Amino acid sequence: MPLDEDGIPILTADLRDVESIRDSLHSVDRLLVNNATTIRDGLLSFETYTASLKSKGEEIDRVLAKADDAFAGIDSVFTRIDDVMPGLASGQADDLLQKVQTIHELADSFNKRSGALMEEGRRTLIDVSQAASRMAGKLGAAGEAAAPPPAPPRKPQQKRH
Repeated sequence: MPLDEDGIPILTADLRDVESIRDSLHSVDRLLVNNATTIRDGLLSFETYTASLKSKGEEIDRVLAKADDAFAGIDSVFTRIDDVMPGLASGQADDLLQKVQTIHELADSFNKRSGALMEEGRRTLIDVSQAASRMAGKLGAAGEAAAPPPAPPRKPQQKRH
């Protein structure tokens, strides 16, 4: 180490780090001073918002309680579904899908068969009605030929989907 005139060692320090820290602090200070209004307004806004939340604390608690109840209800539904259809709640829905498809096919088949049966019954009733009208016309009073009553309307054509 170099010695001074009195023979005491001279210690020199590298002040670059200290100067860098000081410059950074001055920059932060300038930033805070230049944006004081914006920072103050932001803090006031935050304070107003938190006060608003504080005044609505009971309402927020009620909403959260309702959400908890809803989730408990969903858990209950999944438990009941799992009791009826084991494995559905755990993602094994193939059984349910197959059963729903079978029920859908059965309903379609029933719909087609019942539609055909109803149409056949309607035709039979029209034929009986026309025969009864002809018979009534033949048995009319004093041998007059009575005009046959109008035929019942036929079923309108259904639109196909």
